Formats: sequence, structure tokens, C-alpha cells
Amino acid sequence: MAAPVVLVHGFGGSPGEWVAVAGILRDARHEVRAPPLPGHGARAGTPFRVGPAVEGIAEAIEACPAPPILVGRGLGGHLAVQAAVTGEG
Repeated sequence: MAAPVVLVHGFGGSPGEWVAVAGILRDARHEVRAPPLPGHGARAGTPFRVGPAVEGIAEAIEACPAPPILVGRGLGGHLAVQAAVTGEG
């Protein structure tokens, strides 16, 4: 199995923006996770806060069977870097 991948969407987006990319990655045998950020997608009713957003990314990282490749767009990229740098996940 190829390395897992965590895809983090941008501001105003949702994990759904990664559907095509996730399909390509899965076809290449990657396990893919795309967590919704607070205030977005399935978590639209939750106020956006950086801490909970980073924690959600960390949970996705921890759920991976091996260290994942992190991919983020816009805000998601910044949050993914913060999760990696702070050791969350």
C-alpha cells in the first residue's frame, strides 16, 4: 500500500472539493482522509477556531496506519503545516 494521504480543504470549502483527487490517489493505492474543518462541510454548525481545526487534522493523521503525506489548499495548507510543526498528530 502506498503512503496514506490527508487532504485538507481551504476556507469556505469542504472535503468534497477533493473528490476527484481522492479518487486518483485511491486508484494509486493510497489510503485517503479528508477531514472537515470546523465551520465547514459536515461541521458547518461548529464555529471555526484554529485549535479545533488543527486537532481535527491531528486526528486524521493519527488514524493513518503510517505517517501520511499532508496536502492542503489555502487555509488547509496553513493548518496542515501547523499540525505538523506543533507535533499534533
